[in-house]
Amino acid sequence: MVLGYIISEEKIEVENFVNLNSLIDIDDELPRLIVGREFSKTLGLKPSILNKKMSKYSYWTYSSTEKKSEYTDDLELFKKISIDLFLSKVKYFYIDPFNLTLTQIKRLITKVNGVTNGLIYYDTKMCYVFYDGMTYGINWDVMEYLGLGKQRLINYLKDKNFKILHKDEIFNKCMFETNNIKVLPYLHYLKTYEQQDLISVLHHS
Repeated sequence: MVLGYIISEEKIEVENFVNLNSLIDIDDELPRLIVGREFSKTLGLKPSILNKKMSKYSYWTYSSTEKKSEYTDDLELFKKISIDLFLSKVKYFYIDPFNLTLTQIKRLITKVNGVTNGLIYYDTKMCYVFYDGMTYGINWDVMEYLGLGKQRLINYLKDKNFKILHKDEIFNKCMFETNNIKVLPYLHYLKTYEQQDLISVLHHS
């Protein structure tokens, strides 16, 4: 998985980002940061000193030799923008029993049969269940109100071979820090089951 591109004349290694020296063969749906005002001109671009955003997914900044402080700040900002964009695309569904029909609830329960690599992460307020590319959120207070105990759900999912993720394990496995707890099982899945050590540099010729 790649979060974005860093296009530069010099080699810049940033975890989860591909470093290239041209705009050829890049995914148009991923954000890119062009490093170097003079370098960007050699790519046929016209960087504005008043606006670092060049298009929907394109940004530019000075190189470390042109303006080091701006380069450092802009690189960190670009990383945050790229992470936020990635997280915005994570599929999430909050299970609200009060707004679901009995048929819909039964369908959700039935779907866990035969699931491989299912994951569970929970805290004192919520339980997050990940399988088949989707994270489902369950509120413990709602479950208790309906008479469905916390441990009952956990035991049911464990019987279906779901793996419970513990706090230390999941934060060590995840690719980057985030306060968006509901995406943690998905990040853990990518790192563990997709065997993605996340590319920092694919190539830089």
